Amino acid sequence: MSVHLREATRQNTFIGRLNARFDLAHVIQDLGTGKNEFSLVGGLLGAGKMAVGAAASTVIVLVLTVYFLADLPRIKGPAYRCVPNSRRPAILIGEDVLNKVGMFVFGDLVTSVVADVPYALILSLFVIPIAVALRLILQEVVFPRLDNS
Repeated sequence: MSVHLREATRQNTFIGRLNARFDLAHVIQDLGTGKNEFSLVGGLLGAGKMAVGAAASTVIVLVLTVYFLADLPRIKGPAYRCVPNSRRPAILIGEDVLNKVGMFVFGDLVTSVVADVPYALILSLFVIPIAVALRLILQEVVFPRLDNS
């Protein structure tokens, strides 16, 4: 018999008085068996299901995005053939716009990587907790003028 269980059954200890007053043993038993709506087992399983589902959804979206971006020239060919010859110059303007937007997004990605890789190295070298790092990012980048007011 564990020390805490013995203390919970005695009326002269703090845990025993709490158990007598709030019936903690019954509440803990309900949490463990799932009879309560806030069950420990169901809550942990539900959180695990949600985490696995979110991770799987993220992976699926990333894989499909990369696939469609890599295969975009092959996908555009049959789509352009559906447009009549008289309208194809307008489609070619759309093609130029799509290429310019793609170059902009790629440049933004390169800029983010160039900025974030040294930052991640500094964080790992000095073992800075993530909460402090996020606070600094929010303070310096997202809300720079709120601190000066």
